[in-house]
Order: sequence, then structure tokens, then C-alpha cells
Amino acid sequence: MSAETSWTVLNQSHSPSFVRMLGRLSTHLGSCRLLTGMEQDTTVDGVRTARGPGYTRTSLSRRLLSWCAFMLWVSPRVLFGAKPTQILALTNPPMLPQLAWLTWKLRGVPYSLIIWDLYPDHVVTQGWMSASHPVVRTWRVLNRWAFDGAQAVITLGPSMANAVAQQMSSPERLHVVPNWADVSELVPLDYDENAFAQAHAHADRVTVLYSGNMGASHGLEGLVEAMSALPEELPVEALLIGDGLGRQTIEERLEARPIPRLKLMDYQPWEVIPRSLATGDVAVVAQAADSAHLSVPSKTYSALAVGSAILAITPRDSDLGRLVIEEGVGWVCEPGDTAALVGVLRSIPEDRDGLSRAQTAARALAERRFSEDAVAAEFQRILFHEVTS
Repeated sequence: MSAETSWTVLNQSHSPSFVRMLGRLSTHLGSCRLLTGMEQDTTVDGVRTARGPGYTRTSLSRRLLSWCAFMLWVSPRVLFGAKPTQILALTNPPMLPQLAWLTWKLRGVPYSLIIWDLYPDHVVTQGWMSASHPVVRTWRVLNRWAFDGAQAVITLGPSMANAVAQQMSSPERLHVVPNWADVSELVPLDYDENAFAQAHAHADRVTVLYSGNMGASHGLEGLVEAMSALPEELPVEALLIGDGLGRQTIEERLEARPIPRLKLMDYQPWEVIPRSLATGDVAVVAQAADSAHLSVPSKTYSALAVGSAILAITPRDSDLGRLVIEEGVGWVCEPGDTAALVGVLRSIPEDRDGLSRAQTAARALAERRFSEDAVAAEFQRILFHEVTS
């Protein structure tokens, strides 16, 4: 394929590492046009960016409005703008796969999909609509059309693949490719070389970190209750960094009954994130029990890269739960089991050697399976083969 060939990527919200991944893929697929809602602080060879409305997650209504605004902006550019050789559509907003399918039908542009969140299944598990609701049933029909028409459908893990396969006529073009982390930028840092840790944590305590979207169903209230149940002399502290639908509940809980060793912070700028993530001796990754098979949180891979042990609040048989157990990188607690969380948090300071082993295993796992190099090779194999076959 010619290096001048242009392919289009649709993704409203992403990290800088996603743009770097596109730069790697452009070496094989040609120059890339990224239609996004994110400001770009860095320039990557082979990637041209057009920015539309951004993604807002502070409330459900604002999230829906931001999705609709982006779809209104991106649709005419894809349907009536310069015709690309192919489209790669993600699921933020969740209607992008259908837009890619429509473009294929109207303009003959082949497309591939990356399913990082599966809708309308999330809508059902959140209780916003029943599985029999006409909107859900119609959405699943549209999913089948979009998934069946794709050159390739890529998702994050075996459980997610099973859920996606239920909305496909055949799983022949369904692939599993994990998320990734920049293991050169996200690295373990000692306390004395980490200014963020020195400002917000203590060297003589185990720092438990949650960083990212605070979803209403993530079960972080259980972590807050577990921290409140720990004895005062136990050398454990928690940092909760981020925002989302579940933050207000946590704020109200802390306002009613403050927890001195728990600090709630806002999202940090991208340039601070390598240091803020490396502050966590233990990184919390949380999922609701009924939706754990529908996604694998991207924060998992960043936490592994900085060498944090993982405290996964998820079913043991989820993709995340199996990863943590099989690779020996931390602990798994079932959602809602606050007593188990308390037990794990109490045990960590008493077994520093076990913590160190989990941290070492986490970094090694990130380098071996979840580096940009490793994942780019998988994307190149799938996308280049499917488009050129």
C-alpha cells in the first residue's frame, strides 16, 4: 500500500499513546487522518488530526450530549468528505461502528472496528434499559450489521470476544488484541525521584492509588469503606484521582465522615500522569460484577507499566481477574466484598516481599505483552492482512 494512502480513524477520546500507535501503523497502512475530540499536544509523523467536540463524562446527560455533538460533527466529514481507503472506528461514541457501516454501504469504504466498550450491553447492565427494550433490540440489530460488515473486529479479551461474538453471524474476523502502555514513558519511580509522590504521599506508607474515571458502578465506595475500617496505625494511605458519575457519592461520604489517610484529587495533566501513576505501590482497578465481561479498563496496562501491584475489584473469572491471578501481579476481590478488601489492605504492609514480587511481575508483564511494540505488531498483522487480502 502506498505511503501516501490516507485512512481515517474515528475516536472521540483517547490518550497520547493512541496517537503514537497510529503513527506506527501508518508506516504500513499509509498516512492517517484522526477525527477526534481531543486536543493534541504532540505531533506524530503520519497522523493528521481534525478536532471536533470533546468528550464529557461528569454526568450522564453531559456524556450523551457530548456523544451527540461529536456524531453531528464527524458524520458529514466521513459521509461527504474526502474518501479514505479504509476506516478504523472505535466505540467512543458507541455509534461510530454504525457510521462506519453506513459509509461502507454508501461509499464502498472498507472498515475495521476496535470494540473497547460494548453497547448496548453496558446500558442494560447499568439498569438504564431492559434487554427487551425496543432501543436495545434495535441497537443489537445495528451492531450485527456493523460487526458482520467489518473487515476485522478487534476487542480486548476472551470474555469480551465471547460477548461480541453473540452479536455477529460468524466470529471468523473477530480478534483479541490487548490494550497497551508506553513502557518507555511509564516507568517505576522511587519516592525520592518522584515529585508528585513527595507532595501527596508518604514514603513510610503503602500508597493505594485509583486514577481515572470514577464510574457510578465501579464500586469505589467499597474501597472508601475499607479504608475507613483500617486501624489508624496501619501504614496504608489512598489517593483517588479523577472524576465521573460516581465521584459525588464519594465526596458526600467524605464530607460526612472524613478519612484522614484518603485524599480525593482532580484529574492530572498528561505531563504529570507518569509521576502520579508511579506514586501507587498498589493500583486499584474496579469493575461492576455484571459488566466485567464487557471491557478491560485501560488503566490496568498503565499501572502494570509503572510497576504497581494490582488490586482488582472484579469477578475472579473476568478477563481482568484471570490476568491478575495467572500472572501473579496482585489480588482480586469480588465486587461488593468490603471485608475482603479490608483483609487485603491489612495484609500488604505485613508482606512487603510479596508486594515487591507482585510489582516486579507487573513491570515484566507490561514489557513482555503490553508494550507498544508488542501490540503494534498484532494490529499490523490483523489490519494490514485484512485490508490487503
